[in-house]
Amino acid sequence: DLWIAALAVQHGLILFSRDNHFQKLPQIPII
Repeated sequence: DLWIAALAVQHGLILFSRDNHFQKLPQIPII
């Protein structure tokens, strides 16, 4: 999960995930 979050932030990506851990990182837009 950490690598996915880092790549999303680095490249300005929107993340599509059902994993609740990503919701704790407000800098990652999640669909």
